[in-house]
Amino acid sequence: MQLPNATTIPIPVDVVIRGGAFLDRHEAFRRACADGMTAEGQGFCEIPAKIVDVDLATAKKIALESNTLSTKETDLERAVFYRRQRSGGADAGAMMALAKRLEGRNANTILAFSYLNPAGRTWAALQALENGQADSKNVLKSIGRWIGKARIKYPQLTNSHEDELYTWLVPQKGYGSARGQVNSETKFSDRLASIINRRTTFGQLEERLNIQANITRSPVEQQYNAQLEAAKQEVTDRDKELKEKIRMLASRGATEAEVSRITAPIEVALRRARLQYQNLIAKGDQVREAARNEISLFSVGSTAPAFPWLGTAVVAGLVYAATR
Repeated sequence: MQLPNATTIPIPVDVVIRGGAFLDRHEAFRRACADGMTAEGQGFCEIPAKIVDVDLATAKKIALESNTLSTKETDLERAVFYRRQRSGGADAGAMMALAKRLEGRNANTILAFSYLNPAGRTWAALQALENGQADSKNVLKSIGRWIGKARIKYPQLTNSHEDELYTWLVPQKGYGSARGQVNSETKFSDRLASIINRRTTFGQLEERLNIQANITRSPVEQQYNAQLEAAKQEVTDRDKELKEKIRMLASRGATEAEVSRITAPIEVALRRARLQYQNLIAKGDQVREAARNEISLFSVGSTAPAFPWLGTAVVAGLVYAATR
């Protein structure tokens, strides 16, 4: 629009410094126009503008949403906007749709950040690293997203639990690829689900997650996980064998009927392996419950069972029942 005289319309005060004097934005543009100044090939006599007649709250909302079209805010600044929207009673579905429209592929991360405690350790670390080394920033950004999404999935997690998760992943080096560490959102989610399951009694989550105490799995879980890993490897091996056999037969000019006949036994073995693997996965909850029962049976009031041989027998029986 053509820049009008400064006295004809009200202009929100937004000062800039020019020659040591404080000027409102409109006056700064007027003087730059008069001086014939340009920026990036554009003059100051005309500015792109859209006039809307709304109340103050709506104007603030428009300003926050339209900020993505001008000076890009940081992820944490955007997260603050969504936290305020949620505090104001915004519908979760509508907020997700808005985030996808404004944030694009970064929507899930920013929404997850909005659930973090603004006075917590995770938020403080993200703030400190906003201009830090890229690799460290990416790792911390992933950790922040995991914790934020955990707070969405488990509303019972408190600010104290959030700090405990951060302490485990960062200072205590829970993030990584070594034994007992996690390096993907899936592994983190599985570990957290197991911990919450153990630390919840009568629907009430304990004040402390005691994450380090949960890293060493019970004998029941260890045996189950070993069987699960073996079943998964069997599926991988049979699938690889089938593909290699088909490729070899095709290279020799075998017909479709010949390929089907020769590979039939392998396909049967592959289906059987997949079924066994899926059955084991389906019984995971039973195994975790068996592990909790084992702890309750032998650890209440003493550090070791009165009859060690009975513990071994029960463990073996529980695993056999849960995985058959």
